[in-house]
Amino acid sequence: MGGTGVHVYAEARDASYFQRTETSTAFRDEYERHKQQTDADLDDISLGLNALKEIAGSMGEVRASHLTELSPAACVCVCV
Repeated sequence: MGGTGVHVYAEARDASYFQRTETSTAFRDEYERHKQQTDADLDDISLGLNALKEIAGSMGEVRASHLTELSPAACVCVCV
């Protein structure tokens, strides 16, 4: 079993061992396309999350201003 590792290492050092084939090139190209699409999708998600964060912050500010405008005397409970 130890000899197998040495043999693989010797093959790995041979430049022809790493030659690109049509299949490996096609796989690499497809991988890069998917990676670029994933990056673009993650950028879109990031923009959406930032927009939601800003909206939530604005909503919190509006809520806080409404709560300070209301006094306990202005709140009336109507029971049926």
